[in-house]
Amino acid sequence: MTTLFLKPVYGITVSRNTLAVSVRAHLEDARGPRSAARG
Repeated sequence: MTTLFLKPVYGITVSRNTLAVSVRAHLEDARGPRSAARG
């Protein structure tokens, strides 16, 4: 029961983190080459 509950929550958290990271990377890319090189 615990596993069935944790698996969906873990998947949602991972997908949210991936989305946030990709959005952040895209914003830094749009900002300019300086922040992209620093990243």
